Amino acid sequence: MSLYDAAKDALKLAQKLDNSELVQKILDVQSQALDMQEKQFEYVKQISSLQEENNRLKELKKFELAQGRNYLIDPDKPSRELCPLCTKKYGTEVPLNGYYCGQCKGHYE
Repeated sequence: MSLYDAAKDALKLAQKLDNSELVQKILDVQSQALDMQEKQFEYVKQISSLQEENNRLKELKKFELAQGRNYLIDPDKPSRELCPLCTKKYGTEVPLNGYYCGQCKGHYE
């Protein structure tokens, strides 16, 4: 039984006993329980969003600056060159076309 359901049952009982002060207190508890439930739902959404962002940043962190070059490489696919500015800015892999970035128009060698 949830807090809300328990308060609902207590409200019915208080109404039968004709205790208006108790009824008001139970209504306050119900209202606060609903507020807490809404906040919890928002917090769960925020946590999920932050976990997704954290996973995305962990993925980006694995990229390395190519030795003696100014572009990024994926250690798992070293032949794939990535634009360092756009990859960081957009939070996703932005591959170079040769040594040219079609996104920011930068030239990297």
